Amino acid sequence: MSYTNLINKNLNLAFNLIGDLSTDFIFTKTENNSFNFSNSVVSSNTVSVATKGLVVKSEKNSQNTNVINKEIIVKSAELGDIKAFDSVSIQNTTWKLGNIIQDSGYIIRINIFREV
Repeated sequence: MSYTNLINKNLNLAFNLIGDLSTDFIFTKTENNSFNFSNSVVSSNTVSVATKGLVVKSEKNSQNTNVINKEIIVKSAELGDIKAFDSVSIQNTTWKLGNIIQDSGYIIRINIFREV
């Protein structure tokens, strides 16, 4: 057994053990499929990926701003390239993806934010 398979197996076990602490995330990205030159219309396709993750931190930056930040952890094997995604929905609320804090190749820790 390779180390990669061992780490992924234990990571799946860890996410199963956290149970109700985990949250359902729906990551979405918009892919442009084609451009019609005759009428200048771009046809696009929205792709969604559902996964479970963990909200590590939630905070409001300052009293002067209307932005709420969260820090989440997700498994990278389920998402692939996180930079391709535009937003994430948590409990029917859409959040924009911010800075990637850590990407170990197995888990991704990322900031998300939304305006209130």
